[in-house]
Amino acid sequence: MQVIAHCPICMSDAFISHGKRSAQGNLNFYAQFVPNPIDRFDRDIHECLQCGMQYIYPMYENGDLAVLYDSEGYQRFRNAISKAALATAANADANKIDYLNYILERSAALGLARHLDTHRQKHKGRAARLLDIGSGEGHELHAFSAMGFDVTGIDLSDPLIAEVKRTYGHEVRKIALEDMDTREKFDVVTAFHLIEHLKDPHALFAKVRDLLNPDGIFLVETPVAEDGGLTAQRFRDIYHTMFFDHFSLALLAAKNGFIPLRMTHRHFHAGTYFHSYMTMVFQYNPVFHAMFGQFETVAILWMKSILSTLIEDARDWGRNDLRYRHKLGAEPIRFPTLATAASEIKQAG
Repeated sequence: MQVIAHCPICMSDAFISHGKRSAQGNLNFYAQFVPNPIDRFDRDIHECLQCGMQYIYPMYENGDLAVLYDSEGYQRFRNAISKAALATAANADANKIDYLNYILERSAALGLARHLDTHRQKHKGRAARLLDIGSGEGHELHAFSAMGFDVTGIDLSDPLIAEVKRTYGHEVRKIALEDMDTREKFDVVTAFHLIEHLKDPHALFAKVRDLLNPDGIFLVETPVAEDGGLTAQRFRDIYHTMFFDHFSLALLAAKNGFIPLRMTHRHFHAGTYFHSYMTMVFQYNPVFHAMFGQFETVAILWMKSILSTLIEDARDWGRNDLRYRHKLGAEPIRFPTLATAASEIKQAG
């Protein structure tokens, strides 16, 4: 029986193929982290001709995901990537502080500090509740806690949960997102570098929608598919199933009733790699959700106009972020401690 390749975002079956992952370069780096032959994860890369989404085909099955993430190899992979990212810094601790400060500066650009203050004014000083999905090493969780959010982190990795406790003192719950009780509500939900690993990104937005309070926001960060023109680096990553650009991510959100509010870009070098990430903040709007279901073409045009403005704003911010100022020879902003950075960002937000 022939399996039709449907785009995971718009469900179109019209696509072009970019060939297999291995056509983009050698996969031997990843072979050391999986017990199976690497050929198991050497999938075709398809690009949807309707929405531009890029994705692997055939999509991973649950068994493939278990091999990738349930073995100790994935922790070794994360450690290897983390070391590569820190290799450009003379001092790893100083680099970590720089990254935490960067999270705070980016959060101000995304309006999170303002969202926190507005929530406190509405709710008699109560801090906004924030859920971080897939907390990893806990950097974002800790930065948001320093800003004043009441944070909850979830992850499935025992070593990472222990590392967050050891490094930052935060308790991270071991629970899958789909098992979260939707009677528990949050004002902000964040997902950093999660969506590009999934089989069904619509399920992510649907679950987050059920967990958010009215006026809550959803922050998503993912690599930009184009990645500074170096798409081969993204396509070779066996842990990634999807490769988003601005429109495909916004379209996914819109199909689930979410409107993009703000966006930033992050660009940095890690070893020999140049990475481009986009961070988008969305808000669920039931009226827009209903409109999208009945008047999809009109809703997409409206969403595109919003997205166009956000992209320009993000470019302006990107030209002035820490790393851009550093590359241009200007003096970058430096905060001596995370606490100092949090205080400054609260005032700036």
